[in-house]
Amino acid sequence: MSTSHCRRRGAVGIFLFFSALVFLLAGPACGRAGTISMETRTETEVSGHLLKVTVIKTNKGTAPAFQVRTRIAALDEKLVAPVKDRLNPEESYADQFDVDIASLGKGRFPVIVHTDFHDANRYPFSGLSVTTFRVGEDTRADIIVWGEDVNLGNAGNVRIGLKNLTASPLDIRARLYAPREINVSRPDEDLLLAARSESDLDFYVSNFSALVNARYPIYCVAEYDSGGVHHAEIARLHMTIGARANFFRRYRHVWATLAGALCALLIVALLWGRRKKDVTTDHTESTEKI
Repeated sequence: MSTSHCRRRGAVGIFLFFSALVFLLAGPACGRAGTISMETRTETEVSGHLLKVTVIKTNKGTAPAFQVRTRIAALDEKLVAPVKDRLNPEESYADQFDVDIASLGKGRFPVIVHTDFHDANRYPFSGLSVTTFRVGEDTRADIIVWGEDVNLGNAGNVRIGLKNLTASPLDIRARLYAPREINVSRPDEDLLLAARSESDLDFYVSNFSALVNARYPIYCVAEYDSGGVHHAEIARLHMTIGARANFFRRYRHVWATLAGALCALLIVALLWGRRKKDVTTDHTESTEKI
């Protein structure tokens, strides 16, 4: 297996883990509100049979984040960095991970980065970013993956589009990655995409613990093999959390149906009662004439 020495820095860029404002009490005796806005920059370097991943976190908010922990998933490896007790505003720190890629073939592969933390009130938050690294010569994927930003209340679908640019069918596995505040009922989808065609995939998601107005990046990674080379293409979109519908609003269609049925029953009952009264009156008048 041939490997190349490559370093990705500027190409990865800065991923905003949690771009929404997170309001929290600055202290027990203080009514001021602060924000936590966690930024991350991920760097990957392939050297020999090792993948070196460096994840740099910066708190761009105005309040400290607590119990900050970074997790990565690369290939079949899942690694966890030590917990940092406190990350103050404008403070940065880095975690480093080494992943053995000796058995890896040529191509481009994803790296999934999770960051977990909580605020001063111990409310948990998380962030997510996805990047790729390559082994061997760089190759271009012959698929296009895209998705539209999502506004989520209680639950809904995330629609991902895929387009095959080649003259041959491709066996694609797509996976949706979301922060832990969002549940993905079935994150993996397998698809045989015909030559020069496109298709949509719907992933059902629900709000587990995300706060209203929070904004998260979510990712779909589509992978396939072609000509002995592995390919990975990423779609990045944003999810904004809206207000959860209350119980009555959530099932408003059911209530409307029940209300209609009750009205119909009431009308039938009134008509039946009126008809019975008319019959009784006619019978009474007839008796008096006799």
